Amino acid sequence: YGQMEQDPMPRFVCDNDGSNRLVNTAYARMIQCGRDELMAFGYMRFIPEALNTHDMRSFHDCAKHHRTFEEEAIFRRPDGSMFMARVRLVPHPEDTPPATHWNGTIRYLREYTTP
Repeated sequence: YGQMEQDPMPRFVCDNDGSNRLVNTAYARMIQCGRDELMAFGYMRFIPEALNTHDMRSFHDCAKHHRTFEEEAIFRRPDGSMFMARVRLVPHPEDTPPATHWNGTIRYLREYTTP
Protein backbone atom coordinates (compact mmCIF):
# COMPACT_ATOMS: atom_id res chain seq x y z
CA TYR A 1 0.00 0.00 0.00
CA GLY A 2 2.79 2.44 0.90
CA GLN A 3 4.51 1.94 -2.45
CA MET A 4 1.24 2.53 -4.31
CA GLU A 5 0.50 5.64 -2.28
CA GLN A 6 3.90 7.18 -3.05
CA ASP A 7 3.71 6.38 -6.78
CA PRO A 8 3.24 9.44 -9.02
CA MET A 9 1.23 7.23 -11.45
CA PRO A 10 -2.52 7.34 -10.72
CA ARG A 11 -3.36 3.85 -9.39
CA PHE A 12 -6.31 2.02 -7.89
CA VAL A 13 -7.43 -1.43 -6.80
CA CYS A 14 -10.96 -2.61 -7.54
CA ASP A 15 -13.20 -5.64 -7.11
CA ASN A 16 -14.59 -7.84 -9.88
CA ASP A 17 -17.69 -5.63 -10.02
CA GLY A 18 -15.62 -2.47 -10.66
CA SER A 19 -15.95 -1.06 -7.13
CA ASN A 20 -12.78 0.73 -5.97
CA ARG A 21 -11.19 -0.67 -2.80
CA LEU A 22 -8.21 1.64 -2.81
CA VAL A 23 -7.04 4.71 -4.74
CA ASN A 24 -3.79 6.65 -4.48
CA THR A 25 -3.27 10.38 -4.09
CA ALA A 26 -2.00 10.77 -7.68
CA TYR A 27 -5.41 9.57 -8.95
CA ALA A 28 -7.26 12.06 -6.75
CA ARG A 29 -4.94 14.87 -7.88
CA MET A 30 -5.56 14.01 -11.52
CA ILE A 31 -9.32 14.28 -11.01
CA GLN A 32 -8.93 17.23 -8.59
CA CYS A 33 -11.01 15.67 -5.83
CA GLY A 34 -10.57 13.84 -2.54
CA ARG A 35 -9.55 10.19 -2.48
CA ASP A 36 -12.73 9.20 -0.66
CA GLU A 37 -14.78 10.58 -3.58
CA LEU A 38 -13.22 7.90 -5.82
CA MET A 39 -13.92 4.96 -3.50
CA ALA A 40 -16.52 2.28 -4.22
CA PHE A 41 -18.46 3.51 -7.29
CA GLY A 42 -17.89 7.20 -6.52
CA TYR A 43 -15.45 7.47 -9.41
CA MET A 44 -18.30 6.97 -11.87
CA ARG A 45 -19.53 10.53 -11.34
CA PHE A 46 -16.27 11.70 -12.97
CA ILE A 47 -16.72 9.48 -16.05
CA PRO A 48 -19.71 10.85 -18.01
CA GLU A 49 -21.76 7.92 -19.25
CA ALA A 50 -22.82 9.83 -22.38
CA LEU A 51 -19.15 10.05 -23.41
CA ASN A 52 -18.13 6.57 -22.18
CA THR A 53 -20.95 4.23 -23.13
CA HIS A 54 -18.91 1.01 -23.28
CA ASP A 55 -16.50 1.07 -20.32
CA MET A 56 -18.34 -0.98 -17.68
CA ARG A 57 -19.66 -3.50 -20.20
CA SER A 58 -16.14 -4.00 -21.52
CA PHE A 59 -14.70 -4.35 -18.02
CA HIS A 60 -17.34 -6.92 -17.01
CA ASP A 61 -16.54 -8.93 -20.16
CA CYS A 62 -12.82 -8.87 -19.25
CA ALA A 63 -13.62 -9.87 -15.66
CA LYS A 64 -15.76 -12.77 -16.90
CA HIS A 65 -12.92 -14.01 -19.15
CA HIS A 66 -10.08 -13.12 -16.75
CA ARG A 67 -8.19 -10.88 -19.12
CA THR A 68 -6.61 -7.43 -18.93
CA PHE A 69 -8.89 -4.47 -19.59
CA GLU A 70 -7.47 -1.45 -21.43
CA GLU A 71 -9.44 1.41 -22.96
CA GLU A 72 -9.45 5.16 -23.32
CA ALA A 73 -11.95 7.08 -21.23
CA ILE A 74 -13.02 10.68 -20.86
CA PHE A 75 -13.02 12.08 -17.32
CA ARG A 76 -14.80 15.24 -16.13
CA ARG A 77 -13.25 17.13 -13.22
CA PRO A 78 -15.44 18.95 -10.67
CA ASP A 79 -14.67 22.28 -12.42
CA GLY A 80 -16.17 20.90 -15.67
CA SER A 81 -12.87 20.53 -17.55
CA MET A 82 -12.33 17.16 -19.19
CA PHE A 83 -9.39 14.99 -20.17
CA MET A 84 -8.79 11.73 -21.98
CA ALA A 85 -6.84 8.95 -20.30
CA ARG A 86 -5.96 5.31 -20.87
CA VAL A 87 -7.34 3.04 -18.15
CA ARG A 88 -5.65 -0.33 -17.66
CA LEU A 89 -6.76 -3.04 -15.22
CA VAL A 90 -4.91 -6.29 -14.67
CA PRO A 91 -6.50 -9.21 -12.79
CA HIS A 92 -4.71 -10.55 -9.72
CA PRO A 93 -3.54 -13.22 -9.79
CA GLU A 94 -2.87 -12.58 -13.43
CA ASP A 95 -2.42 -16.16 -14.62
CA THR A 96 -4.86 -18.09 -12.41
CA PRO A 97 -8.58 -17.27 -12.32
CA PRO A 98 -10.62 -16.21 -10.52
CA ALA A 99 -9.28 -12.73 -9.78
CA THR A 100 -9.35 -11.66 -6.14
CA HIS A 101 -8.99 -8.02 -7.25
CA TRP A 102 -7.80 -5.84 -10.14
CA ASN A 103 -4.80 -3.50 -10.17
CA GLY A 104 -5.47 -0.40 -12.23
CA THR A 105 -3.58 2.57 -13.64
CA ILE A 106 -4.74 5.72 -15.37
CA ARG A 107 -2.41 7.39 -17.86
CA TYR A 108 -3.26 10.97 -18.81
CA LEU A 109 -3.34 11.47 -22.60
CA ARG A 110 -4.66 14.98 -23.24
CA GLU A 111 -7.25 17.58 -22.38
CA TYR A 112 -10.61 16.97 -24.04
CA THR A 113 -13.04 19.46 -25.51
CA THR A 114 -16.42 18.49 -26.83
CA PRO A 115 -16.59 18.54 -30.61
